[in-house]
Amino acid sequence: MTGDTVDGPVRTNGTLVTLGTPDFKSYVQYGDIYKVPGYGNPNFESGSAQLSQSDINSMNMSMIASQYSKQINTAIASPSNISNYSTPVGLDLSGVYNNLVNQLWKDYGFSYSNNYKWKSGGSYTLSTLVKMFKNDFHSWASDSGYIDQNGNILWNKLPSVIYNDYNNVISAIYGIPSLQVTFSPGNSGSNANTITISYGIDTSNAISAIDHLRTDVNMYSYKYNLYSIGPYLSGNYYPNYYNPNVYDVLVGYANPQWQKLLQINPANSVPGNSTLTIESGSNQLLGLSNGSGPITFNFNGVIKTTSDLVIGDGTDQIVSGKYTLYTTSSSIINGNIIYNYANQLFGANSSKNNWTNSPVSTSQVAQIRLATGTDALNIVSNYDIALSNNMPQYAKIMASLYAFNGTFWYPNYANAQWNRNTGQLFEFGSMAQYEGGQLFGTYSGNSLITGYHLYYAFDWRNLSGMPSNMYGTPSAQGKALLLAVRTTF
Repeated sequence: MTGDTVDGPVRTNGTLVTLGTPDFKSYVQYGDIYKVPGYGNPNFESGSAQLSQSDINSMNMSMIASQYSKQINTAIASPSNISNYSTPVGLDLSGVYNNLVNQLWKDYGFSYSNNYKWKSGGSYTLSTLVKMFKNDFHSWASDSGYIDQNGNILWNKLPSVIYNDYNNVISAIYGIPSLQVTFSPGNSGSNANTITISYGIDTSNAISAIDHLRTDVNMYSYKYNLYSIGPYLSGNYYPNYYNPNVYDVLVGYANPQWQKLLQINPANSVPGNSTLTIESGSNQLLGLSNGSGPITFNFNGVIKTTSDLVIGDGTDQIVSGKYTLYTTSSSIINGNIIYNYANQLFGANSSKNNWTNSPVSTSQVAQIRLATGTDALNIVSNYDIALSNNMPQYAKIMASLYAFNGTFWYPNYANAQWNRNTGQLFEFGSMAQYEGGQLFGTYSGNSLITGYHLYYAFDWRNLSGMPSNMYGTPSAQGKALLLAVRTTF
């Protein structure tokens, strides 16, 4: 929409919807285009073209996701095996989720009657919450006429995004035993971050997943809303559904109390020699014997998990080094993410407040691109990547984002204002997502009234695999995303 800037090549296999005069600085390809009548036209500075059906068939998210999954699994190992690798290797924490559930929370659940606290003997276990959600969704589908004579949901009559949203909710509920990743300045003389990974009960991804499902249902203007699994709209009330619902239980849970699982301390840079320090009492969660000391290994920067992922703790995350965070579930970003070389360029000294508390300009983007920084971060989710509700007015996300079966979005887009003003979301990197959409703000006419104007700036380092020694990025080694970019020229 008017006020949004996309500074890099764009491709969508679906329909590009434009409102007013958004500025596209590089070449744009689309399956179809819809210009909202009466509100101007998009500015395609470098031209645009419609994709043929053969073009669309040649490049899709399922292909990219399949290639990525195969690639990432060749670059990781469990904590018990990482020291056996002479070449750089990533950290596979997939087993931590099962250990968390089996060892700590097997018989625990949410209690609706006791301030939603997570406690032994609670009313709602993870499987119970999923069953509640499935029942509620089935009731909605039945009310809406999407059930066959055998009681099965008619998925072929619903958009594929609804099916993906449905699976996203289930995955996010099961992923509630979550992992949090934070970055802190490296040791003396180090050019890389110390990474801290903690575990806890976090419902934010599951709440966002339900919000996303409800948003898509509303966008498709179905006759019945999902009242039973989310906040009621005024004038609509179905008392038989209120027992309470899944959304009530999730929203009622207090902020998580994170417990440290491990720290990764690089000797100098990433990829490179690093030390894995295990927090006291965490050996069994990592599949290690008691008394295991620090593990020295050649860390390639990749961390994989099957839990929901929370990135950041509400403070600015300064990324120094090269990393990939990959979850087979969903991710939520909690605070700014800024590359160290960009922070040094604009904000390491007295000008920091200008960097964090003001919008990014075109001239600043040019300076970032001219800098010789090598810091890089990939955030990759099988489903959504969401922004937390407490993001600042001028949010900065410096990372490449991939949501294979979901979207990158801001769940609070319909309510967010800062002193009655809107904000700017600056995203520097690259992006691939199954579903796009106006999920960052609301507007009246062609004016933004809540949420963020968008400034997407492509990181041209992606064209060379960003960089060649970085493991895990889907653009590495001439893979699908690199090919997708090259086809635009």
